Amino acid sequence: MAAGAEARRASGGVRPLGGPCRSTVSHHMKIMREAGITSTRAVGRNRCVQLRHADPDAGFPGLLDAVLMSLAD
Repeated sequence: MAAGAEARRASGGVRPLGGPCRSTVSHHMKIMREAGITSTRAVGRNRCVQLRHADPDAGFPGLLDAVLMSLAD
């Protein structure tokens, strides 16, 4: 996932069919937001989530890129 428009997803679009329940997804999104891995902004009734590369890359250079590359395979 690249930075910008491709990195943004509405939280409702994250959960695959048969995946974890909504409360589990909400909890994980909250943990990632509080850890500074993601930022969330309200757009009407939806929430858009975006990866924040700068903060995690400062402490763990290349980690997010490696994780995202493994998901692309």
